[in-house]
Amino acid sequence: MTIALLVEPKPSRLLLASCLSMLILAHLSLFLLMQAVSIPVYLKITLLLISLGASVWQMARWWAASESMRLSISDAGVMALHWQNEAEEQSSNLTVRLSAKSCLWPQLLSLFLIDEDDREHKLLILPDSLDPAAFRALRVSLMWISQHKQK
Repeated sequence: MTIALLVEPKPSRLLLASCLSMLILAHLSLFLLMQAVSIPVYLKITLLLISLGASVWQMARWWAASESMRLSISDAGVMALHWQNEAEEQSSNLTVRLSAKSCLWPQLLSLFLIDEDDREHKLLILPDSLDPAAFRALRVSLMWISQHKQK
């Protein structure tokens, strides 16, 4: 069995739904806090709807501008991060290593990747970002790399 792998995770719809739910809950709590303020209810609702609309619009812009990323792992465990920003039409390739802060859980891969310049790149991969076989293979490869780190 080899740990060589090339994955291209898609943006997670679970993460998007979670963020939207948190935004709605934050705006509902803001509405409850605004109950103590003596302004008309229609004005409170209007302000909250404008705020919620602006938040959702900003999140949609962020979602649309997300970068296309690929993570490749060689047989020796060398990882490379490739991404292309379609809005700016730029592409980058970096050799990275796995940080000790990374979490490799069965349903979540929270990767902290460090490049040659000691800059940290964060990558969150949920099960809906990849097909199940690729997610499992990536998790196994990353676990092998974390256990066989170069000292």
